[in-house]
Amino acid sequence: MKTKSLSLIGLSVVLSLVFISLASATISFTDVTGNSQTVKDGTSATISFKVHESGQDNLTNITFNAPLTLTSGSNSIVSQSTVTGAITSLTQNTTSGVMSITFNVPIGKNSGTYTGNLVLSGFYGNATYTNSLPLTVIVNKELNFCKYSDNGNLDITIEDITVKNGFGSDNEWYPFDEVEVEVLVENNGNEDIKDIVVEWGLYDLDKGSFYKDGEENDFNLNDGDDKTILINLNLDKKITNLKGNNFKVYVWATGEDKEFDSNRTCLQDFESPEIIIDDDFVVLDNIQALEVASCGSSLPITADIWNIGDDDQNDVSVRIINTALGINKDILIGDIDTFEKDRLDITVDLPAKADEKTYVLSLSVLNEDKDLYENSDNDESRTTLSFKLEGNCKEEANKVLISAALESGGNAGEELVVRTTVKNTGTKTASYILNVIKFTSWASSADIDQKQLTLSPGESKDVLMTFNVNKDASGEKSFEIETLSDNKLLVSQPVAVTIEESKSGVFSTGIINKDNWYLWGIGLINLVLIVIIIMVALRVARR
Repeated sequence: MKTKSLSLIGLSVVLSLVFISLASATISFTDVTGNSQTVKDGTSATISFKVHESGQDNLTNITFNAPLTLTSGSNSIVSQSTVTGAITSLTQNTTSGVMSITFNVPIGKNSGTYTGNLVLSGFYGNATYTNSLPLTVIVNKELNFCKYSDNGNLDITIEDITVKNGFGSDNEWYPFDEVEVEVLVENNGNEDIKDIVVEWGLYDLDKGSFYKDGEENDFNLNDGDDKTILINLNLDKKITNLKGNNFKVYVWATGEDKEFDSNRTCLQDFESPEIIIDDDFVVLDNIQALEVASCGSSLPITADIWNIGDDDQNDVSVRIINTALGINKDILIGDIDTFEKDRLDITVDLPAKADEKTYVLSLSVLNEDKDLYENSDNDESRTTLSFKLEGNCKEEANKVLISAALESGGNAGEELVVRTTVKNTGTKTASYILNVIKFTSWASSADIDQKQLTLSPGESKDVLMTFNVNKDASGEKSFEIETLSDNKLLVSQPVAVTIEESKSGVFSTGIINKDNWYLWGIGLINLVLIVIIIMVALRVARR
């Protein structure tokens, strides 16, 4: 009998434990909004929710621990005394209507992260049941960066915020976004305001410091005038500091208002952007590559690969594609922990034959399943890189061959004529323009009898180039023949010529030359003998 009683007691205990175990998971908070939010002092924070009974039994005598106190160190905020729309019972397998609890944050309440738990209590039969919902309210005491309390007639307003480059938009930003903040500064008074200085900063309210800040050049505003200032804010430094989501963009203007005896006045404005951190998102930053490359060469590419998501990533890779150049390759990077970076450092082989123009490479970041990374706004982790391909990349339609030979001349002080042959070695009819350069050190001018030619494929024509050679020129000289087509220099062909030095005096006239010089010599000797005989005869006569 005793054994039987013990068995019944044991069974009762087991059933009770089973019941308690089942009861501990039968009520859940659903459709929760605002259970983690940021407010400023002088405002309120409201958390709304529903509760659902998962099929255990009817829950009765439901109560909530209102008023509820949230604490931040020694500071606290207290909710209203009751939960709005609170239920007192919930039938089996049903969901309640919307309930809410509100915290009024007094003006001057210290900044901080206030936390606590909203507790629901009730009964399953005679068994007590409880469940709790964690709450977080971040209080930001409004900051004032103005050094002067008098606003005067100066007004400053953030008119617009635009993400110029990156994945964000308006007030939702991602790390590495380039943000433009449009600020309007106005003089609403009847006198001039001088030496206006606009300062700005992205302030981290949790850390109590600026993520980035700056100052614009000072300026003056006449009465009734305004000025628009564009502030560039790049989220590219200390990106690990962006993991929180409690930032404000502050702008404030200080000036000397003549209407207030030139006293310093100041006014500020702010916006509260949301920094988006997804679970899985990897992006490229700081991409570097050559701006110009030649066919048959390699294009070096470097970049930082950042994991700006909350979760570690495995087997990250980068895909580089350009269909026209036949480029399609995947580069395995490896594992990257959250808010850490790795390095892309590769060379891409370029084809030996291609059109000379600007090409765009597509660079995509892929996860371990070879799927493109996307953020919560469905923006893909894809970027582009442009470079120009130029050089002898293919057989040009207007290719040309230049050859030259001496036609006549070659003496200093005379004309020198060079016969130049121009041949179209391309595949299509082409027009050419000829120029002569680098001759001025030995000739005063150069003329071309045909400066423009149109040749069919394989056709050639001769062109005469006439140089007026300087009198003092001698030895080997050179010049270059430039050939252009479609405003593009095809070739600059060097040509060498030899100049005979100039001969002066009687021997340069042609009367005395190598064929008769000895006759002239005999005559000169006879002339000298005659003069001597005459002189001797004169002396004899005088004696």
